[in-house]
Amino acid sequence: MKIKLGMLCRVIGGTDNLNVGKIVKVTSFEGEHSQLGNIWRCTTRGKHLVTEYGAVGLSADFAEDWLEPIDEDPIPDSKSIEDISLKAA
Repeated sequence: MKIKLGMLCRVIGGTDNLNVGKIVKVTSFEGEHSQLGNIWRCTTRGKHLVTEYGAVGLSADFAEDWLEPIDEDPIPDSKSIEDISLKAA
């Protein structure tokens, strides 16, 4: 798997391509699709995502091939950031 939890990715494909170009954060692995392979749930801030059913929201599911990593290191979750901040203080 080239995609990991916490990664930032650029959307490069989709069923209708309405999300192409948007930057998303990978939040969970949803399972394997029989034709599309690994499916990942991703979220975004600001720009809304459109699901394959036409629903609009802040999260949507993407096939792994539709995501292009833009950062190789996973983004730390908010708890890790708090821990780092406390150690630095």
